[in-house]
Amino acid sequence: MHPCSRFLYNLILLMLVFVSFSNCDNSFSPLKENTQYPFSIYGYLDASVDTQWVRVAPTRNQLEMSAAKPFIRVTLTELETDQSTAMNDSLFRLPNGVHFINVWTTMDIKPEHTYRLVAERPDGETSSVIVTIPKDFPTPKLIYGVDGCSARLEIEEVEHLADIQSVWILRSNSSGYLREEVRRFSYRSTARERTPNDYYTRIYADREKEKLNLPAGRYNMSERYIFVAAAGREWIPDIGSLGDIEYALPEGLSNVENGLGYLVGIVNKKVPYEKCLSP
Repeated sequence: MHPCSRFLYNLILLMLVFVSFSNCDNSFSPLKENTQYPFSIYGYLDASVDTQWVRVAPTRNQLEMSAAKPFIRVTLTELETDQSTAMNDSLFRLPNGVHFINVWTTMDIKPEHTYRLVAERPDGETSSVIVTIPKDFPTPKLIYGVDGCSARLEIEEVEHLADIQSVWILRSNSSGYLREEVRRFSYRSTARERTPNDYYTRIYADREKEKLNLPAGRYNMSERYIFVAAAGREWIPDIGSLGDIEYALPEGLSNVENGLGYLVGIVNKKVPYEKCLSP
């Protein structure tokens, strides 16, 4: 799997784990029971990766979803060419027993193109959503401080800034078992617009290292990078980050016709953070 595809798939899985264990009634949960609409649809289409993953589920009580996979026909169509593909569906099980469905496809997603996703059940009822992929943008610049443990991140030519994350991928060899862990720090809320469509923020690697709180000698650095995502015109200020699409949407916010949830189009860039690496 392409590294970006793996990142996005793991991000979706992590969000679902968060939702399944959360007991906060103030945040929107895609696991709520709702029989008014056929489907809930959550996630994003990313022109920067080779495999698309989207969560599509019947809007019944998802906490009681069984291991039996319901029939769902999901199609993705590029509106400029009318090219269409049937998306594959995969059933997953979380450690607490909750089951969920991700649909996926390797269809090529192109910047500045528009796509329609339609989910259909056997009786013909459908939920659908149209999203626009933003234009590509230059790779953001990292300008390191003197010791390299902080840096200024400059982002240009992005109309809708969806997310900024500092990502650490760590490996540990505990009791003979090799394990990989991913830690993320969000900087979307600290970004400031310098000029229209140009943003900047400061990345603090030294503060991140303190928050990692890792036992000495047990972890090695596998990869470290800054993840930046631009979104299409469906993005609105009420969505704070890509993570909010899965587990923190304001109640009632949706762009799905005859359904629940939110789907957006994005383009992402990964910028290696090459200094201050030791965890």
